[in-house]
Amino acid sequence: MLFIFTIGMRHCYAEDAGCPAQNVTISAISYDIGDWTPRILFSGQDMSKNWNTLGYAHGMDTFNGKAMLEIAALAYTTGATVQTNCAGNDISLIRLMP
Repeated sequence: MLFIFTIGMRHCYAEDAGCPAQNVTISAISYDIGDWTPRILFSGQDMSKNWNTLGYAHGMDTFNGKAMLEIAALAYTTGATVQTNCAGNDISLIRLMP
């Protein structure tokens, strides 16, 4: 498995993020240094504040959380489009689109 992450000593804020309703690409994946949960930035979102939390609602120790991270990493590295559902800033579903 190939994982490419942007890891930096910074806090990835998830203010006013929300999920895009249409098919979008992922422009960055990072970690929140406060709690080490993965964060996703979708194309067209403001990097200074629009990070979504990936897997937070389910816990990254669960199969669903790990699966979503792997799908996000695959979409990021290949440039594939994804469809998402959110509860607030927490991504509850992410899937690859054909």
